[in-house]
Amino acid sequence: MKKEDVMYQLLNYRKNRELLKKLPHIRYLDLAIVFYCQVENSKGEKYYALLTEEGREHFGYEIEELEDLAAQNTPRRMPQALCPLESLIEDFLRRRGEEEALGKGIVPMYVLTNEAKLFGAACLLYPGLLASIAQKLRADFYILPSSIHECILVPLEGGYGKEALRALVRDVNRKSVPKEEQLSNRIYLYRQAEDRIFFV
Repeated sequence: MKKEDVMYQLLNYRKNRELLKKLPHIRYLDLAIVFYCQVENSKGEKYYALLTEEGREHFGYEIEELEDLAAQNTPRRMPQALCPLESLIEDFLRRRGEEEALGKGIVPMYVLTNEAKLFGAACLLYPGLLASIAQKLRADFYILPSSIHECILVPLEGGYGKEALRALVRDVNRKSVPKEEQLSNRIYLYRQAEDRIFFV
């Protein structure tokens, strides 16, 4: 495994306690930062392999070094993508031929993922990214951990209350997200002044 192959993703800490016993990881909120690399077989097919403790020891990496490498490599190899949720809904309805269902006045929400739409919740870790998003939105924002592949960002003044957002996350997890892809039932708040994510 080359240094440029080290990347990171986020998992739910509590739901993956047994798995995490075998993986080098870092606690983050109620989540865990774990490391993986992209592997390509002889046919050119790509797949992703989690780095185990055994692998870390074999390659001689300290966990701090893994974190530094992943912070450099992941944004470069998995560039972020921020898209208004409304536009995704509109595209979906148009594909289904349901243009008449297109609504107006939707409270702005944004999907944060990466261009590959794979392990995109790790964009929360990209250095400086949340601060730049807050500047663009001119607002602090709630973070809804939609799945390991993406998060939903909701501007603080968007009109939604915390309880409604918590209920939304729990409902989506229960009905729409496979258990192995669920990230958290909690919601977070990014405050630009502190450049930090808080539980709410």
